[in-house]
Amino acid sequence: MLRSLFDRTCTIKRLVQIEDEYKTPKGEDWKTIGTSRCRLSRKNLRATQEAPDLKTNESYMLYMPIGADIKAGDRVSLNGDTKDFTAGPPYKPGNHHIEVEVWREGSA
Repeated sequence: MLRSLFDRTCTIKRLVQIEDEYKTPKGEDWKTIGTSRCRLSRKNLRATQEAPDLKTNESYMLYMPIGADIKAGDRVSLNGDTKDFTAGPPYKPGNHHIEVEVWREGSA
């Protein structure tokens, strides 16, 4: 029953350390961890005036199946969306599903 509520697909990316053949750190890059079914609901939209533009901060609640591999700080992109969300700490109510607050900032 809960599975039918997940009406979107999201891609999860994680910041990973890049190393050369000698295991010397060469920087960081975003690596795609996987995809998962999900549902997004609006939680909060805030706009503040900052010179010269209006800055917006969108906050949503993302619902995912219990087996999704997501951590705080991951980037989440939804099917067809061009701007990524940043994930907060995942919460597993009753070990039934995963709830994650996600947000993104932009200019209006």
